[in-house]
Amino acid sequence: MKFHLKILAFSSILLVIGASPKQTIIPAARMNPRLQFTGFSIARPPDKGWLAILEEQTPTTALFRKYLKNESNTHTFFVKVELRKLPNAPKTLDDFVNLEKKTHAFEDTERFKLLDFSTISGIKQRQWCVYWKESSMDLYPDITPSVPLSVRVRGFTCLHPSLEKIVVYAQCSERGLEDELDRILFAEGMAILESIQLEKVQLDSTAGKILK
Repeated sequence: MKFHLKILAFSSILLVIGASPKQTIIPAARMNPRLQFTGFSIARPPDKGWLAILEEQTPTTALFRKYLKNESNTHTFFVKVELRKLPNAPKTLDDFVNLEKKTHAFEDTERFKLLDFSTISGIKQRQWCVYWKESSMDLYPDITPSVPLSVRVRGFTCLHPSLEKIVVYAQCSERGLEDELDRILFAEGMAILESIQLEKVQLDSTAGKILK
């Protein structure tokens, strides 16, 4: 199970960020039309400032970042898709919805404050899904500890068709000052998420070790 990207002019897309190690920055235009991960595939983002950092990808995680022209260090937007493991297998759709809700609880309640959360259950490729929206405040962000930032997240969680107790967790996330938030970004992000295809995994010795 590999992360396939078509990398052209490899040396031209290396970027050194501060004193950090070199990171391989891959613009959307240099990705394959469809990207294959363990348990799912996804279409590449549109060629409108989207990129991937190769070192942030894993066999079970896709992460795309949006380059924002306002050059603000407080405003960020990304799309992330990953496999996650549930504590137990849900027996009904309602059971699944309740299990999924628990994943949105903040461990650090002093830093993060949940403002709004809503869900709608659904079906994708015959699998149970929960579509959700979440709004919160990051009261003490690392980048600006004295300036709280708004956080908006939208996405869905679907049971995987062949891996027991495994879900595909897909999200668009925006963080920034209130006057920096841009609703247009979510239209692009959700379009990327809608391209996700759940894919069966052969239950061999390797697949059986996913997310122990």
